[in-house]
Amino acid sequence: MGTVSKKKELNLGEAKISRLLLTFAIPSILSHLVASIYNIVDQIFIGQVLGTSGNAASQAAYMFVLLMTAFYVFIACGTASRFSLMQGQGASKKKLGQVIGNGFFLLIAVGIVLAVVTVLARSPLLNLFGAKNGTIAHDYAMTYTWIIAIGMPFQMFGAGGAIIIRADKSPNYSMFVTLSGAIINIGLDALFMYPLDMGIAGAALATIIGQVFSAGMCAAYFFRFKSIRFRFKYFRPRWDAMKEIMKLGLSAGLMQLAIMIVSTVINNQLSKYGGTSLIEGFTGEVPAEYIEAHTVEGIIDYEAAMAEYGSATAIAVAGVVSKVDSIFNAIIVGIAQSCQPVFGYNYGAKKYKRVRNSFLYVVGVAFCVGVVATILFQTIPVPILHIFKSGTDELYDHFGTQYLRIYMAAVSVVSIPISVSNFFPSLGMPKRGIVASIARQVFFQLPLIYLLPLALGMNGILYAGFIADSCAAITTAAIVIPLLVKLGHMPDEATPGQSPAAPEYAETQDAGGTEDGPFTEPAPEDVTL
Repeated sequence: MGTVSKKKELNLGEAKISRLLLTFAIPSILSHLVASIYNIVDQIFIGQVLGTSGNAASQAAYMFVLLMTAFYVFIACGTASRFSLMQGQGASKKKLGQVIGNGFFLLIAVGIVLAVVTVLARSPLLNLFGAKNGTIAHDYAMTYTWIIAIGMPFQMFGAGGAIIIRADKSPNYSMFVTLSGAIINIGLDALFMYPLDMGIAGAALATIIGQVFSAGMCAAYFFRFKSIRFRFKYFRPRWDAMKEIMKLGLSAGLMQLAIMIVSTVINNQLSKYGGTSLIEGFTGEVPAEYIEAHTVEGIIDYEAAMAEYGSATAIAVAGVVSKVDSIFNAIIVGIAQSCQPVFGYNYGAKKYKRVRNSFLYVVGVAFCVGVVATILFQTIPVPILHIFKSGTDELYDHFGTQYLRIYMAAVSVVSIPISVSNFFPSLGMPKRGIVASIARQVFFQLPLIYLLPLALGMNGILYAGFIADSCAAITTAAIVIPLLVKLGHMPDEATPGQSPAAPEYAETQDAGGTEDGPFTEPAPEDVTL
């Protein structure tokens, strides 16, 4: 049930690298874009209908989405990397099935835990994420967050499952898993927020309905696996399998977690500095919702209204730019992760020069995308900002233009740390992947977000992103170059057209994989620097 002829499968060890990248990258990019669209579409509709406070609420609630993303990327990328490495080594079908089954088990279990935590602790967490108690944004975010919490197990299963499905040489099906849910989300957003006038609750409900549909498509793939005959007994938890998954997925998960932490700190710093410095010299009109919120018995507290307007605008702009950044990152991560099966398979098959050439090809393509993005951010910032908010808002336009141009000034070199952080785990080298994945956010951006505003005020937060991108690119390049040199000098040990199965696997390549030996096996040969 669910096998296909090998003639129809891509030969990861022999096909042209450009063809493999094109075959895997387009569905991978679209899958990551669609995954980003879930929250981006909500923010577009929320911003058009509810304005600045709605955008600020969406940005605070987005931290929960980033936290969930960190966990499903952690689990799914670890599962996909382990699966590809073991395929290249010639592992039995049972061993491969146990990796897949345990990956899906973790996605479901962690999704349920996150949903419960989100519902119970959303108020203090939203306060931490920048939507302060007593503000309009906090009220909106409370409504939005408890609804999307219901869909967390489904999004974990669907979005994480799409990454695993891509590793099974089914990039197109992986794309359709996420694409189908996004189309439903967009259609229902328009229906719930306009004709039905359901407000922010309608946006959240549209999101979880789309997630449930994607999860259903992912579940249907259990009967279509190409590399294995999936059996539900593979869901049985095995610590040895889960340990290997978590080890290889840690770097990707930490990168996403670091993004969430940095976003939270940015929200709080903008709330701190934006409420006062952003409105200095501002002579425009304060939106009526802020005036009404700070009117008591006919007396208006203009200072408090201005302060909340400034903070909300700063956080709303940060949210919009983070969504724009997530679209760009979806493309870069899609390119970087698209060759994950190629890296893992060929490294397991000891085709080292092919591994190196594939990586360089990926970085080159991703860099070109970064250059195009930089040109767009510098030349047309206002049209980009107005996708997320209708009407004229002088404060929003001014700060948004400044934020987009400065914060995103070095995105062309972001391709290097993202590609490196995905490259190392694919080769079974998670420790180096961890360093690459957290370099930008933890080593550079977090300290700079706190230090630069002391001298530059709110502008320091913007320059922190530009400086961190540049430093991370230099650092990760220094980490990966020695390995690329080593790979270029190591002899390929594979016979053309074959994958060199290790001796212990040669006798277990049956259709069902009935051996019951231990899960673990020798790791692929590492390259000592």
